[in-house]
Amino acid sequence: MVLGLLAVMAVPFVISSVNFHRDHFRQKVQRWQIKHDLSEARAREILEIELEFHGSGNPLWFRPKPTDEERRAHNREIARLLGHDDPTRMQETDSQ
Repeated sequence: MVLGLLAVMAVPFVISSVNFHRDHFRQKVQRWQIKHDLSEARAREILEIELEFHGSGNPLWFRPKPTDEERRAHNREIARLLGHDDPTRMQETDSQ
């Protein structure tokens, strides 16, 4: 009974966490879309990649931390889709 009550109470928390996470990445990609003049299709593609790499935002789902090489590969892929040759330059300009 107590576990059932805890599960019911956790559902809104999980849903709000997942929504917050998705909204964060949607906003990030929207900023990139404007700044880099991306098409809707390209923005959707980047959003899918970001959500796949960074996870769903579900606090009950644990995933292994990406390796340095996985992070570098992810950054290179995003930089390529944004039209940058250098992922380091992309990170510097997009963090402003």
